[in-house]
Amino acid sequence: MATLKQAIPADGHEIPAIPMTLGTWNLDAQQPLGRRADQRSWLARHADIWMLSEVHTMALPDAMHRTLSEPVEGMNRIHWAGITSTWPLEPIATEHPTLALARVHAPAEEVLVAASLLPWRSAGPLWPSGEGTFRERFSATLQQHQAAVGENTSAGDLVVWGGDFNQALAGDETAGTLDGRIELAAAFASLGLRSITERNPAFGSRGLSIDHIAVSTASRCRSSSCEVYGPDGTGLSDHPVYLAQVGANL
Repeated sequence: MATLKQAIPADGHEIPAIPMTLGTWNLDAQQPLGRRADQRSWLARHADIWMLSEVHTMALPDAMHRTLSEPVEGMNRIHWAGITSTWPLEPIATEHPTLALARVHAPAEEVLVAASLLPWRSAGPLWPSGEGTFRERFSATLQQHQAAVGENTSAGDLVVWGGDFNQALAGDETAGTLDGRIELAAAFASLGLRSITERNPAFGSRGLSIDHIAVSTASRCRSSSCEVYGPDGTGLSDHPVYLAQVGANL
């Protein structure tokens, strides 16, 4: 069962693009394995390209193409981030363990896709790289991810960057910092992207989203979000699903 929470239009200049649905979802991979079949079914039915975080491989649909970031050390079949697509994709190697990057071969054009997980306040020694404070880890990780996306972007590319950034871009700030908000917005802008999910609600409507989908500014798109539940009424994650419809006819 999925309950639609909010839909927000985001107008822009039209570019040649086939209609496609993008999604981002933190799969909360350390939760009971019984959720995985329901997550797998949901992922298979609701988006053409997914940018995922906290990924358990048992949640990924067999029929979708995929690429994954490095596994989480000491956790079987769990990866920091991943990308799945109904269309073939070409993985792009990255130096940062919490970033997945790929070029998706959609029918009418190629799409550069990035999926990120940025540090949260209590990540501590679990976080795979970076010393210092939470703010310093966040900044260092964001800069590395931004650089990798930029290095693989060519003029005219349709670029999509999504994931769990643990940072709101609007509203009250609880997960991240105000400095981090400015830095994340600047990172998107430097790549010619705009977040179309920043006004969507967080889980349980506790503030606004810390998960984002950022798309090339020339795109026409609209976004929605929903909390997803299994047949027993149990939430399939502690994060909502965020979807974006991209295409010339929106």
